Amino acid sequence: MKDIILKQLHHIEEKHHIRIIHAIESGSRMWGFASPNSDYDVRFIYISDPRYYLSVSKQRDCIEYVDKKYDLDMMGWDIKKALELLKKSNMSLYEWLKSPVIYITGSEIKSFKKLADKYWDIKSLTYSYIRLAMRNYKAYIIDKEDVKFKKYLYIIRTIAACICMEKTGKLPTITINGLIPFIKADDEHVADVLTRIVKAKRKGEELMNGSSDKKLNKWIEQRVNYYERLASNIENNKTDYKAMDEFLYKLISKEITKR
Repeated sequence: MKDIILKQLHHIEEKHHIRIIHAIESGSRMWGFASPNSDYDVRFIYISDPRYYLSVSKQRDCIEYVDKKYDLDMMGWDIKKALELLKKSNMSLYEWLKSPVIYITGSEIKSFKKLADKYWDIKSLTYSYIRLAMRNYKAYIIDKEDVKFKKYLYIIRTIAACICMEKTGKLPTITINGLIPFIKADDEHVADVLTRIVKAKRKGEELMNGSSDKKLNKWIEQRVNYYERLASNIENNKTDYKAMDEFLYKLISKEITKR
């Protein structure tokens, strides 16, 4: 499958006159709980033709591609958009850069990761993870008579990222295996539910639907409220963004010479 993905990425490069500098798996394959029939959520960062950055017109900064034959869902951001999202400590960008499943990488992305380490803001990431947990809880669990239990997996994962940041004082791991110990130390019941769901999903077993787990729901609500309060008391990572401008300038200057 990797050869097919690389072929499609090369096709995207030729079609859009771009150069992909980072391509990874996102979603369940990145998090470590894909089932045998999970689709492929490929995400990438690219450099456009240098003329793109000199245009007076608004340019498209995102590329999307779907191949139903191979269950491929591909989406990429221009490097300038990626830098703009880094300023906001965008959670998706953070996970793209931490994905353990990599298709394309190079010296440019190594420099980008090094730059990004100066700007990640735990306050913003905590808000992002905990609010995503609450959105999913409201959408799929609360006040629902029939609950899809795999939805708990996505909610618990995002709360676990917050626990990880609080306990370590560092940016969170993103794989479910890396997060389970933090859940286990926090609540045995939640850890048991999570472990059972992960095992079933990896095997491709049909996860049951039914009434929601009231004990788990209470834990979710308590943790969401707790981390909302905690995030409000964390200081922002105050810094200027001159290094981002310099990085983009050097990157595009080199791209001009390459083309």
